[in-house]
Amino acid sequence: MISTFLYYFHHILEREKERLFLWFPVLFALGILFYFSLTFEPTIWVTLVVIETLIVLAYLWRKYPNRLAVLAVVSVIALGFTDIQLRAYHQNKIPLLRHEKTLYLKGYVSSIGYNYRGRRYLILDHLQNFQGRSIEGKYRLTPLQDNPKIKVGHCLETVAEFQPLMMPNLLNSYQFNRQQFFQGLKATGFSDVSVHQIPCQNIGVKPDIFLPFFEKIRQKIVAKIYATLPPETAGIAAAVIAGERGRISIRQTAEYRDAGLAHFLAISGLHMGMIAGLMFVIIRWILACFPSVALRFDTKKIAALFALGMGFIYLIISGWQISTQRAFIMTALVLIGVLCGRKAISMRMAAWASLLILIFEPQVVISAGFQMSFAAAIMLIAFYEKYAGSFSGRIGKDCKRSYLFCFGKGVIIYLIGIVVADFVASLATLPFVIYHFNRISVYTSLANLLAGPIIALWIMPAVLLSLLLMPFGIETYALYFVGEGISLVNHITNYVAGINGASLQVLSMPAWGLFIIVCGGLWLAIWQTKWRHLGWFAVLIGFLSIWTVKIPDILVDNEAKTFAVKDNFEKLVILPNRGNYFTKQMWREKLAISVLSEDASQILKKIYRGSITDKKLIDLQCNKEKCIYKDKAELNKKGGFVLNHKNYSNEGALAVYNISNPIVQTVSEKIGQRYWTINNY
Repeated sequence: MISTFLYYFHHILEREKERLFLWFPVLFALGILFYFSLTFEPTIWVTLVVIETLIVLAYLWRKYPNRLAVLAVVSVIALGFTDIQLRAYHQNKIPLLRHEKTLYLKGYVSSIGYNYRGRRYLILDHLQNFQGRSIEGKYRLTPLQDNPKIKVGHCLETVAEFQPLMMPNLLNSYQFNRQQFFQGLKATGFSDVSVHQIPCQNIGVKPDIFLPFFEKIRQKIVAKIYATLPPETAGIAAAVIAGERGRISIRQTAEYRDAGLAHFLAISGLHMGMIAGLMFVIIRWILACFPSVALRFDTKKIAALFALGMGFIYLIISGWQISTQRAFIMTALVLIGVLCGRKAISMRMAAWASLLILIFEPQVVISAGFQMSFAAAIMLIAFYEKYAGSFSGRIGKDCKRSYLFCFGKGVIIYLIGIVVADFVASLATLPFVIYHFNRISVYTSLANLLAGPIIALWIMPAVLLSLLLMPFGIETYALYFVGEGISLVNHITNYVAGINGASLQVLSMPAWGLFIIVCGGLWLAIWQTKWRHLGWFAVLIGFLSIWTVKIPDILVDNEAKTFAVKDNFEKLVILPNRGNYFTKQMWREKLAISVLSEDASQILKKIYRGSITDKKLIDLQCNKEKCIYKDKAELNKKGGFVLNHKNYSNEGALAVYNISNPIVQTVSEKIGQRYWTINNY
């Protein structure tokens, strides 16, 4: 029976041999994920021993093809593991800040960004302290008294208070410290005094020539946008054109998210593809107007070169962000395929793009942006490979009857294409939306059907036109056209987000459930024979994993000062202490904690103050200093809590899964939640 199975397996692989390469980036990513799943930092010597063992085995098994095939799979996984380990080893050469520290410093501004509140922050490099001694590493500074004159490439001095990298505030939640660690940051902080610009010669820094130049162009573009358009549309336009999302209001961001149009706010393959595609069409149309050129040269390749150049310019203007880099790589591979006379849209293109990104930025494999963009791209390509022939055949059929009939049919097919593409992309990204954002946009197809044509046929062509006209200073009317289109999309977003039940809060599935879904989805997308349908079982099992999620009875933040407990209706409620807004917001989103009604909120505040008790609502008794939960846990309002006579003060990000039979876990005890500090290396 085993021999029969092996024969069948080998027979299928022979039929699928052209698709085997597509598993290379998957296995490479698997090695990276294995590294992140560890609770400890493995020594690099063990990795070297494994690599040497693989080399020896490759030599010993050189005459055994089946063994070599298995060895090749293991080797690719080991390459991914080694890649991310070397990246972490390189980042860890400079120690992280361990304790809060006030510093007088001078430094070079290498980049600028905006936090979740829209406040500007500066990434500082080449730092020096008061004595002129060098401070190693990059620090992120948020000036409370911001100096708008300070730009990228400038140098500054100030007094600031820095803290260690931010720890996760919930088990399995987003790890800010890990992201910041791989960005090269050693600490984050703020300055509540003035920030002064100084000559870079004072700290012996030779400013980058190109970085400030491109940043100045980008800031000029943003300034023109805000000078031309009203704030409601200028923020969206700045995000679409220059990648600056910091000034979009929280209300607008929430509306775009609830309507399922949040992807429009972040420059991605949608924007890059449209800009490059429009440039390709325009250049080819212009060249077609000159028969002497069109008949002598391959205008498709000339147009591809111009589109590639425009894509690169858009990449620079948009701030060279990771998501934009991904979009440019994928678009560039498509255009390079046109230049080489190869099939432009293929699964190999997605495989090469993902592999290139993972080699140079291996840590992005666990980011929502990477996962969602490639999930959508892979599933759309798989759908295109399966059904493109039937779609194109129907479009061309009966087109000789009349131009009007053909035009009407094309419009209908286009609208159907928007709905189908959105449906496929939404299904592909749904597991990642649930896992990372805990929110489902119910009417995303309606929003994309209404806004998609406006974005594709109005806004993005106007964006391209405004970028082409900006060097000549005549972009005003083009920007007005962009603003009118965005205004219309804003109205659509407001309408769809306002529909009752437009978005649903859901619990996050466990990481292993998401992993099984990804494996099943890749099995469906990559293979082409009938055994690909086995992937549906993995997808189903992964979604069922949501029912294994445990909601803890008690949640505690990193400082052991903010608490959430279960009420008598088995729902978590956050106790109304002051501060920690960000932590509370993260808890609400990750654990689908509903906002209390005004009446329930007032009752909870009175219970927390100790004015009343209401055991029908929640078994909680409080006084000025502490609260007693279910007569078993003592929650100290100044920090820490006691459970079964054990003091858990300052443990950080605790979760008690069962109050009667406590299972207490901290972030550091959970798989994949290691602290990313010098102690682990």
